[in-house]
Amino acid sequence: MRPRVRASFGITGNDLDLDAITESLGVAPTSTRLKEDFPEVSQRMGLAADTWGYTIPRAECASVSERIGALEAVFGDKAGQISAVRERYAANVSVGLSLHAVIGDEPDLTLTRGDLAFLGSMGAELGIDPYLYYPDEGDLPPVGEGA
Repeated sequence: MRPRVRASFGITGNDLDLDAITESLGVAPTSTRLKEDFPEVSQRMGLAADTWGYTIPRAECASVSERIGALEAVFGDKAGQISAVRERYAANVSVGLSLHAVIGDEPDLTLTRGDLAFLGSMGAELGIDPYLYYPDEGDLPPVGEGA
């Protein structure tokens, strides 16, 4: 069974103007959340932040570079706008990969020079969340919209 990876792009910070970010990027987010919408305990602990997010649905792949490429197809020509948003709001930019694979059939985790240049052009941090399954554990999570 081929590995499955979901790719997410996020901008987080305090006092973000989420509508202005959407207008600047020319991309509709798949999710947004204001820090006041987080549970009160998260706010008190300093874990809450305004969030603008875009997620590419989970898909089968042989390499994480394929999924970063899917994000680059959306945001590759927007590095200037993303940098401006990052500077204007003192925001953090991140890319996250949620990886599901059967042990022994993991995807290639190599980041190409192009992947690194894309992430660097946006000043993005990269996080990878691996979820590994034993071969006899059954099916991996679904792919496609909503996955």
